[in-house]
Amino acid sequence: MSHPIRSTAVAVLLAIVVGLSLAAIPASAVPAAPTIAAAVTPNAVGTGFFMGPDVSSWQHTGGAINWSAVAGSGKTFAFVKATEGINGTNPPYTNPYFAGDFAGAGGAGLYRGAYHFGRPALPVSTAGDQARQFVGVTGALHGALDLPPVLDLEATGGLNAADLTAWTATWLSTVQQLTGRVPMIYVSPGFWTSALANTTSLSTYPLWIARWTSAADPLPLPGGWTSWMFWQYTSTGSVPGITGNVDISRFCCSLAKLAEISGSASGRPQLFLRNSPTSGIADHTYVYAAPAGGTTLMCDWNGDGIDTPGVFVNGTWYTTDATTGGLSQLDFGYGGPGDLPVCGDWNGDGRDTPGVVRRGGWYLVNTMGKPTADVTFSYGDSTDVPLVGDWNGDGKDTPGVKRGTLWYLVNQAGPPIADTSFGYGNPGDVGVVGDWNGSGHDGVGIKRGAWWYLVNTVGQPTADLVASYGEPSDVPVTGRWLAGGPTSIGVVRPTF
Repeated sequence: MSHPIRSTAVAVLLAIVVGLSLAAIPASAVPAAPTIAAAVTPNAVGTGFFMGPDVSSWQHTGGAINWSAVAGSGKTFAFVKATEGINGTNPPYTNPYFAGDFAGAGGAGLYRGAYHFGRPALPVSTAGDQARQFVGVTGALHGALDLPPVLDLEATGGLNAADLTAWTATWLSTVQQLTGRVPMIYVSPGFWTSALANTTSLSTYPLWIARWTSAADPLPLPGGWTSWMFWQYTSTGSVPGITGNVDISRFCCSLAKLAEISGSASGRPQLFLRNSPTSGIADHTYVYAAPAGGTTLMCDWNGDGIDTPGVFVNGTWYTTDATTGGLSQLDFGYGGPGDLPVCGDWNGDGRDTPGVVRRGGWYLVNTMGKPTADVTFSYGDSTDVPLVGDWNGDGKDTPGVKRGTLWYLVNQAGPPIADTSFGYGNPGDVGVVGDWNGSGHDGVGIKRGAWWYLVNTVGQPTADLVASYGEPSDVPVTGRWLAGGPTSIGVVRPTF
């Protein structure tokens, strides 16, 4: 796991020599349209769910669990109780069967998860104590078959809704900091609605919903959740290898998606984001459960003013509106291997949507998941680096390219001639774009090693902001991490 990113002092402004030019960029022929793949629909209702039990010491009253038999019955995953917080005068509890069951499930080829039965109490800091207790038993859960850590929330400890919400948030954030993984909440709709006053403040965390029903789905969901990751649909299931009744859950999506949320995919993007370019250490750190080896973009997919991840891998997009990482919420095919992904608000509706650039041909769509381009044109050469920004402040994003040290920007999608061209930076610098001062129009910048040089006005020869952030090998990203704020900086670093 990568060490935390730390800030170094802001450097003295470095003047970068600029050579202005208004030369046109040659327009190459528009290549063939991108290949489109079918969209993935999560939480599909019907048969074919991947299923698995969750167990504790209660499942050992009739003898040891035969995990080979569990796997042989067609189950795909299992959750094992690891710990429980202090309950009255009882000390913190560790399930004596956890280590054996966790190893046994993995040895049988099952994806396996660990959960903590929460015992909320005041002060709220006890949540951090219980989080550390849990991780001390489970470790960071980065094994090849390890599912996200889970908080089992069934008890209030006498806390009111506000305190219980704060307690829950503290446990979740502490576990995320300790493991680098986004934890999941297990809860019933009735408990969430009554004990936490149906708060929506935690709906960015994945949901394991407990709704025991024969219905085809667990809807409606509480707390502002729009999708579920796991659904515990019965407490009286029967599974070969386990004596007596046992809880059984369904997974929302495909087997490939189950692999994505496990610890098996090293190289997933880990994001370190600052609220301002000079704010110090990262204000937001999380791992995004998208496939390894892709290109990460930060875009405002839902129009709420906050940029969140999208990862493009060989023609498939994995996007989310969540600001804490976790599972992608919308997967769809657009483009193909070798295409360069871009995103922007092409029509000025306040939402970013995808596009791809292929050998100088741009293919932009105005609707998420749409299989055909709304706008196509040619701009730049196959070796240029595509850029996107609102260069003139009209509320629409338009193309640009960086060619070596030269930048060529246009104010409308399609014209083959640059409206603005200028030189900024040195060969090898990585170009970035953002509205650094909140003026309503984008400026440019570069990342050189660990140093960032940001300009508020395109064509200006010297940086307005200079900061050190990240490591030379980190991939830069920019975006608004706070609604209403200016663009800031971040880096992406693959997990290992």
